Amino acid sequence: MIEKLPPVIEKVATYLWAISFMAGVIFIFLGFFDLKDLKSVDLRAAASWGPIVTGGLFVAIGLALHLLRPSRPARDPSSQQSGGLLYVLRHLDARGDYRFPHCYAYQLYAFNTKSPDRADFEANSAGWAKASDYAVRCLALMGFAEQAGPEYRITVEGRKALQSDSLRANYTDAFSRPLVNKDG
Repeated sequence: MIEKLPPVIEKVATYLWAISFMAGVIFIFLGFFDLKDLKSVDLRAAASWGPIVTGGLFVAIGLALHLLRPSRPARDPSSQQSGGLLYVLRHLDARGDYRFPHCYAYQLYAFNTKSPDRADFEANSAGWAKASDYAVRCLALMGFAEQAGPEYRITVEGRKALQSDSLRANYTDAFSRPLVNKDG
């Protein structure tokens, strides 16, 4: 068996089931209807069994290819992380209750800047509120946060991710920084 197919063949193989299925539907259509110069469609007086049988075979082949195709490997949500997301997740864990995503704007700012103790920080001035909203929504899409209305909190999966040795090894900066307690 071939281990790795060339990329072009992989692309064709990915959609071969759909191509076969559609070709079958077209053949079946042509078995019942007559196209006249591509301007009109008429119902045939007697069905033409050649295209109908051929179409049925193409449909069956397409369905079989669809059912037998290998499933895509599930993506590991923890492989989609970044240090900033994990730092925000640590804050979600520390707070424990439902909060608005913009409440984590200062924490995201603190993680991404060298001077996080600025007294004149404004969440909306540099888009930090929008960035924190996006970060918390990404965590929710990964299953690490859950939403209740407009507010979010950490999930059990999120707490498990924070305990992951591989994440701690890959994102030491996100785990070594102290948490900051300023509400946005």
